[in-house]
Amino acid sequence: MGHSLLRLGISIGVLLLCLLHRSVGQTTEDSLRGRKAKVEKGGTASPVKTLTFDFETKQFDEDPDTVLSKLGKGDFFQVQINHINPLLYKVTTNLKDTAMTTAIPFPSFSSVGLDDLTKAVAALPALGQVVAPSHADDGTDFFKRISSEPPPIRTKSDVRWVISTYQKGVRDYAATLEQVNDSIDQLLYTYNKYTLYAHSEFSSVIDDEFIKNHSLETLLQGLERFRVQSIAIVESARFAQEKFLERSVGYQSIIKNDAELKEADEKTKGAFQKLFEASEKVKARLAPDVVQKYTEGIVVALNSYRRTYISMPMQVLNNSSHLTIHVVPRDEKNGMHSYTLNLLFPVDKRYFWGLSSGLYISRLHNKAYSVQTFRTSPLDTLPTYGVRMESPGRFEFGASAMVRFGVNTLWKGVGWQAGFGPALAVADKVRPRLIIGTGPAFGKNHKLLIDVGCTFGYVDRLSNVYATELPYNEKPSNIVVSKLRAGMHVSLNYMFYK
Repeated sequence: MGHSLLRLGISIGVLLLCLLHRSVGQTTEDSLRGRKAKVEKGGTASPVKTLTFDFETKQFDEDPDTVLSKLGKGDFFQVQINHINPLLYKVTTNLKDTAMTTAIPFPSFSSVGLDDLTKAVAALPALGQVVAPSHADDGTDFFKRISSEPPPIRTKSDVRWVISTYQKGVRDYAATLEQVNDSIDQLLYTYNKYTLYAHSEFSSVIDDEFIKNHSLETLLQGLERFRVQSIAIVESARFAQEKFLERSVGYQSIIKNDAELKEADEKTKGAFQKLFEASEKVKARLAPDVVQKYTEGIVVALNSYRRTYISMPMQVLNNSSHLTIHVVPRDEKNGMHSYTLNLLFPVDKRYFWGLSSGLYISRLHNKAYSVQTFRTSPLDTLPTYGVRMESPGRFEFGASAMVRFGVNTLWKGVGWQAGFGPALAVADKVRPRLIIGTGPAFGKNHKLLIDVGCTFGYVDRLSNVYATELPYNEKPSNIVVSKLRAGMHVSLNYMFYK
């Protein structure tokens, strides 16, 4: 009977270990197979799990217990916060991550006025009715006029025609330059609104369609187009100014006594000069260092318009660690609130292991025997002896310390486990035991365990030399020997989660 129980206990222990090994091995195999399939499809071998939080509603998109319970030691995860403006808030965690902690400056654009040019053009005197010389080209093309062979200037009428021609030219240049300047204002005004929207806390009109129509490339292309136009205006005006100065030298003797024409001549020269000064202002707006300021503001807006913070992947280095998320205003002058979120993880694990301690009651127990003396009479000098079995308890009590492996089931806080380890039987003599058991586990982290299994150890049994049915002429000695036996047990344990 004892040997049968021993073989049964060993078989049960081996079966439990095999089942547990197969379960863990199957899970590992499935995991490796899944990773291999993802790699073959071009995916990532170890996908990063994401914990998503909505900053506007202050709600998680998914139960954090569900997300964090899927994490094990060494796994990677990310924190994603939606509807948060990274220009206004900085996000940090207690785990390794990076964050820009300084306040991001609010970009602004300023307009450039061309008032001096406008006044200079407006001050050009009207020369009344101008009649072109018969030998001059009276077409409307300004460049054709000034590029052709200059007609001889003989009369004040000829001078009036020359000055009026260049007055019209400088007016056209001024109008074109002001148009370019206004276009720059309009473009930058649009992008100024862009960055203004980017700094609002929640609502914003910036979306994918807005980005498509107002991209950084669109801004740079527009600024480059205006730069080319302004350069062309200046080069053309320089050419016109040179021609005008050449012709002005030729008719000075004719207008030396004509105050009206002398004033018109000087103001036309001054208008050209104001035109070049205004063109320098426009050119300065399109300088590389200034354009960089424009683009920096747009890049900031582009980086923040989706209103999403995503951390770098972080690794779980300790299963009992916690995650702390800090959301703090970048600039304290804004009067915005600070937020702190604390999470403990993992909440639940698919598999668990740990150490347990507990008490057990087992069918494995010592048997007690005593020697009985038989006499036929009080004067009998040759008594006989017999071995009789006593009736001690049929159970033994003890304490155990076991290594546990288990799996959580579909019900929260309920699992199934198996374990093995040493035990000590509490009797007249303290005896060591080996104990193997399995049973349900209750609890999320530390667990209460109920075990059924086998206990193995040496117990007192009747020596094979003696039998309880036979008489002996000599008094028996050493009637009990230690033998290895197995017995069923029931135990109550407490497991410390690892």
